[in-house]
Amino acid sequence: MSTPLPNETPNVNIENPTLRRRIRTAVDIIGAAIFVVGAVDLAAGGFDLSWLLVPAGAGYIAVRSVFGFTVDNPNTPKF
Repeated sequence: MSTPLPNETPNVNIENPTLRRRIRTAVDIIGAAIFVVGAVDLAAGGFDLSWLLVPAGAGYIAVRSVFGFTVDNPNTPKF
């Protein structure tokens, strides 16, 4: 599968597919970490990290949504 030339994909914010993938991977790793720490926090009674996880989760949802709408969607091929 060939990568389209930048001028063939209008309205793209991040034209470099490697950079797009790295940013998306970093954002998703942060989301996975919040999810895993939250699951352990709920299962363990010894500590409570909700003071940290609730704002971190809200921030992650906002960042991932904005990235999806502004970067992922314009780079998804339309058939």
